[in-house]
Amino acid sequence: MRVERVEDDGGRDLAVGSTLTVRAWIFLGALQPSDVKVEIYHGPLDAGGEIIAGEKETMNLVQETGEGRYLYSGVIFCRRAGRQGYNVRVLPCHVDLAHPFQTGLILWG
Repeated sequence: MRVERVEDDGGRDLAVGSTLTVRAWIFLGALQPSDVKVEIYHGPLDAGGEIIAGEKETMNLVQETGEGRYLYSGVIFCRRAGRQGYNVRVLPCHVDLAHPFQTGLILWG
């Protein structure tokens, strides 16, 4: 499993109240989309470029692109001014997991 590519519709300064659409191409191999949850983790950046006080937005499966690859899409709502950043993460998803972090497995983009 790997995050193969991440793109957004940015390329411009975003104003508070605007949105940013993020797309991620994920290789799941033998796993199915129902086995994972794909999220955008985003928030303000500290002086070192690390996200602080992050929030998450669930990404939706858009299409299967073949050979175990899937395209996901999600939207970030720009709620505050200042330097902001995001990353894509993939977490395990199963009804028997008490919490998504229970396994300690997180794949970052």
